[in-house]
Amino acid sequence: MKFQAIICVGARAYTVNLGEDLQFKHALDALKFIREGLLTDGVFSNDGKEALEINCLDKYDSIRVVEWVDMPQLPAVEPAEADQVTEGAKEYALANIAGFNYLAQPMDVSLLVYYASNDHKVLMPSVINGSHAHGYMSEKNVVELMHKIAQQRLQLTPDGYTVLLYPGPITDMEDAIEYLREWATYRDSGYVFAPKRKNAKAFHGWNEKE
Repeated sequence: MKFQAIICVGARAYTVNLGEDLQFKHALDALKFIREGLLTDGVFSNDGKEALEINCLDKYDSIRVVEWVDMPQLPAVEPAEADQVTEGAKEYALANIAGFNYLAQPMDVSLLVYYASNDHKVLMPSVINGSHAHGYMSEKNVVELMHKIAQQRLQLTPDGYTVLLYPGPITDMEDAIEYLREWATYRDSGYVFAPKRKNAKAFHGWNEKE
């Protein structure tokens, strides 16, 4: 398995990728590997592929390890260009947002965009910095990140989109798209969306407070 570690030192965050060649079976093994390297002399080395020195020795605040995944693929639809969601006859598209600054570090985000109507889109994050969006950071931060991307990068108005969180890692795009279809159907009919297997969490338009 591949893992990604986010090391927090005050307001700074450092990201380290751990490939399959290190043969970690669990996130805890990857965490111990990084922690032992940092506690030794403040230096972490990824078997010659990546090295990091933190000028604080063991004075870091936290280390978070998450599974690092390959980009989920959409079935039978060409993806939208980076930083662009195109209008038209498409029911859905995949938007790739590169280098969006959030929490003092660049974020590469892939999100599923579903065209619920001509003037309303549903945005569902799938991958953040190579890891599943679900569990990469707190739900509150994921939602805030999506709102900022929607309004600052995609130029959507607060009433023109809804952020919908998939209740788990997206490993099957067809299932995620069906989930969006069901949510949009119930939303348009006025019924509360309550799928049998999952619970939807929708976060509607939002304005950043000054």
